[in-house]
Amino acid sequence: MKKMNDCHCREYKILKAHWRLFHKDSADLEAARSVYLRGVNEYMTQQNALDKEYNSQNE
Repeated sequence: MKKMNDCHCREYKILKAHWRLFHKDSADLEAARSVYLRGVNEYMTQQNALDKEYNSQNE
């Protein structure tokens, strides 16, 4: 989080607006139904949002 200087990037917005997803158990995440994620302004699954965040931090 400290490495993110750009507050307009997708990863920052996912962390800022949907931090509760990171506290959910993996069995409770919705992997099939797309929902509108505010802040990111996109339709995506909860699992997809977490995957994008984890992949960006590994780079």
